Amino acid sequence: MFAILNSVKFALTLLLNIYFISYLNMGVEGILISLLIGQLFLSLISIPLVKQNIVLNFQFSILKEMISYGLPLVFTTVFSLLLTMSDRFVIKYFNGDASVGIYSLGYKIASVSNVIILQSFQLGFLPIAYKKVGSADSQRFFQKP
Repeated sequence: MFAILNSVKFALTLLLNIYFISYLNMGVEGILISLLIGQLFLSLISIPLVKQNIVLNFQFSILKEMISYGLPLVFTTVFSLLLTMSDRFVIKYFNGDASVGIYSLGYKIASVSNVIILQSFQLGFLPIAYKKVGSADSQRFFQKP
């Protein structure tokens, strides 16, 4: 269901991009509007599916563990984002806006391999791994081959 909904969202966003840019001549504004519409579509379709499969249960002890584990990750994520985005400011300072555009295009093309190979594996593997934790054959599943 996840793959189907995201594929439909992608197709919808792509078609809306073409429509807004080619037929309505909206430019970047059209891209942003199509991304917003695609995300709203995904959210509205997903909410009923999530509601029927969710059980609300809140435990402060687990929240405390989550915060103690995740708080240091906030800083690494922020600094990683700053490091990733700061290169564009340096390029703009030394070479101008045109160089930033070319660099950003190359960066997006190169990041496609990351999305296709690494992130698709992570999205598919994590739910399977969580199901295997605690089962009888979990040690065999998680050990190196």
